Amino acid sequence: MVFILFAEPSTAQTSGKTVPMALGAPSNETKTLELAVGKAELIQLPVKVSDVIVADPTVADVVVRSPELVNLVGLEIGITNMVFLDADQKVIHALRILVTQNLEELRSAIETLFPNEIIKVAAIQQNIVISGSVRTSRVLNNIESLVARFVPEPQNLINQLAVRAEQQVMLRVRIAEVRRNITKALGISGVVGESDTVTDIGGGLLAPLTAGGVTRTTGQTSQVRFGLFPGSPFHNAALALDVLESEGFVRTLAEPNLTSLSGEGASFLAGGEIPVPAGVDQNGNIVIEFRDFGVSLGFRPTVLDSGRINLHVATEVSQIDNTNAITILGATIPGFTTRRTETTVELPSGGALVIGGLLQNDFDNTVTGIPGLTDIPVLGALFRSVDFQKDETELIVTVTGYLVRAIDDREIVLPGDGFAPATDSEMYLLGRLHAKYGRPGSTQPRGSLHGPIGFISE
Repeated sequence: MVFILFAEPSTAQTSGKTVPMALGAPSNETKTLELAVGKAELIQLPVKVSDVIVADPTVADVVVRSPELVNLVGLEIGITNMVFLDADQKVIHALRILVTQNLEELRSAIETLFPNEIIKVAAIQQNIVISGSVRTSRVLNNIESLVARFVPEPQNLINQLAVRAEQQVMLRVRIAEVRRNITKALGISGVVGESDTVTDIGGGLLAPLTAGGVTRTTGQTSQVRFGLFPGSPFHNAALALDVLESEGFVRTLAEPNLTSLSGEGASFLAGGEIPVPAGVDQNGNIVIEFRDFGVSLGFRPTVLDSGRINLHVATEVSQIDNTNAITILGATIPGFTTRRTETTVELPSGGALVIGGLLQNDFDNTVTGIPGLTDIPVLGALFRSVDFQKDETELIVTVTGYLVRAIDDREIVLPGDGFAPATDSEMYLLGRLHAKYGRPGSTQPRGSLHGPIGFISE
């Protein structure tokens, strides 16, 4: 049988004097005594000691202060044996000395910095073991960083801490964009030719114009031609009135949602991949890489002690833009329209924060024509064209974080619950895409999906 004695908690001081630890009546059974490096323990023996045997004096040493009082000193991390003999060379006590790291400073730091946590610290040779429970994963990481300074190598730290209540965070990101563009063009072009051949001689919109990155040709304008020399060899000569006016409006709303455990990262992608040439190998073959596009979200939440949420967020909305495509080695590489933001913010549960925004107005007004002729009063309008383009963009990105918990599966309402496809007669005769249905148990049919629309978090 082995008895374990913990030296540090047993030593006390009364009126400035150290109270020795009594080993009790003589016994042949081995007892284990734990010492810290650089610390001494005063031992009271039941009878007078005549001789002391130390197996490894480099680990622990003994100082005899009186026949019944000795001091044990921890010198180096390790294990050794110590035997106390009386005058008849009989064993008074046999000790197994376990010398560990001095953890007083570490325990004091933990008690000072984390007074509300339940933490135990122990040493096993050169290893430090921390156990217990903490409130949040951030506190766990802070304690681990503190203890790491007291061990020679990271692998000497054994972390057995547990988070009392694992906290999960749901992040909702809203990316809202509105784009409006207006294009106007007015010009008069002169054309001349015989038979079916027509040659431009003016500076109007019959020649391709570029404004704001958009190229337009005569196929995109409305033309009204007026003949100039009827009955002559140049009967095809004419004036062409080119008119163009267009207005576009685009609204984009992406609302990805993602849930992750506090301290853990998560990512989400709703979109696809497109092959893009990335170069040529040594055999002359085109190397293909796949480029993601769509709505992507990645974040790493950390729940703070106060219940606030620290978020590292990276979100992106991208789509293929063929107007910016280029051709290399016979392969067409598309362009992408991308809105991307990455930041770190802190907010309360249920609180929203704007993490990005853009307000952009582009104005392009171009006048083209034949030099010199465009300056002629009145007639100069026949040799010039005016091209006007205006683009307005408004973009905003918001994030909202929620502390969430699991719910009963029966409380979840899916978008397709109760859906029933239309029969052939309903589809062909009534033009229905689905059968009329309602919430299960309801006698009143409905013509649309039941349940709340969009994302609702409470």
